Amino acid sequence: MTRKIKILDLKRYLPAIILVAVFLVVVVNTQLVYYHSAFRPWAFYVKSLLLASFFVLTFRKEIKTYLWIILLGICFLIGQFSLVQFEIDALKNLGMFIKYIYIFILFFGFKKLAKEDSLASMFLALKFIFLFVFASIILGFIFDIPEFRTYGSNRFGYGGVLSKPSVTTYFLIMAFLFFEIFKKKFKYSYVYLLLCVLCTLISGTKASLLFLVFFFVYKFLSKDFKLNRTQLIVGLVSMFSIIISVFVFMKSTLQNTYNVFYKLYENEGVISALTSFRSRKFMEAVEIYSQEWSWLNYLFGGKTGYYLNVEFDFVDLFIFFGIVGSIIYLWLYYKIIFKFYLSQYSILIIGLLTVSALSGQFFYNTNITLFFAPMSVLLIKWQKNPEILDQT
Repeated sequence: MTRKIKILDLKRYLPAIILVAVFLVVVVNTQLVYYHSAFRPWAFYVKSLLLASFFVLTFRKEIKTYLWIILLGICFLIGQFSLVQFEIDALKNLGMFIKYIYIFILFFGFKKLAKEDSLASMFLALKFIFLFVFASIILGFIFDIPEFRTYGSNRFGYGGVLSKPSVTTYFLIMAFLFFEIFKKKFKYSYVYLLLCVLCTLISGTKASLLFLVFFFVYKFLSKDFKLNRTQLIVGLVSMFSIIISVFVFMKSTLQNTYNVFYKLYENEGVISALTSFRSRKFMEAVEIYSQEWSWLNYLFGGKTGYYLNVEFDFVDLFIFFGIVGSIIYLWLYYKIIFKFYLSQYSILIIGLLTVSALSGQFFYNTNITLFFAPMSVLLIKWQKNPEILDQT
């Protein structure tokens, strides 16, 4: 009897345990790879195991959706084999294809595991992860920890334990969504949102600042927007404190950041400065694929094995899947995930997609998928039953 109860308890906390465990592996792996030049494929192995397990667990139940994913895979193969100068290296893009569909399999897996009695612990696990990263970003800024910088020493920004700019950007966007969607579950929800704003300013990424604009627009247009005197004072004091602290303690770093962008502006123009060379990569991609592609590639895509991503998400999606595959992919994303956000949070989703369109790496970033998939499962089940998280 006792053994049965323990097994039931494990099932209840399993989604939360998986979420926190994979997150910690990713954090340790990130620090080793980016700052100690010690490549250890732990995160790759763990995320691959999770993908395979969730696929086996959910294939029969979600067979209709998996058939669409298989069709997407056929589009990918047609595109690759249709390249004018096909090389076997192009098939290495199979790994990129798996990254693109990772969100769907992870979503189905958490949806399958997350029963009503396990959602509260999964909610707390996400809250822990967000606050843990917030703490590392703030500590990195206060103590100027080199390992927690977003861009190294030549530009201002702190990403905490995540560090990589793209991951930091989308993590902060996920945090805004999480603390806004579930604000009724927090006694002082505005404090958590202020933390999101604070960490966005400290991160130093242009993309997260762009999303901040969309967030403020969303808040001012929302029907339940209220700002009492205490919240206004706390918000203004926090904002001015961080701005003054940045200018006082990070003057030389800010000067370096300004010099980097000004030099880029002088040499390459304002568009390159704003997009961090992505506009140049876009023009290079146009030149390369106009020579490499046949008419089939425009329909089904075909990424060359040697050319890196443009990092404009919709451009990369078109290069990878073509017109037909991109339509299928975006339709799947809408059907499985986005449609549940659009009724109340359409401005925020538009902000997210705008950021991804200009800075890339949202659709195929498996580290971001790790947060977005379980958060989306929570949202969908919470919309059906608002009392489901009352245990928290």
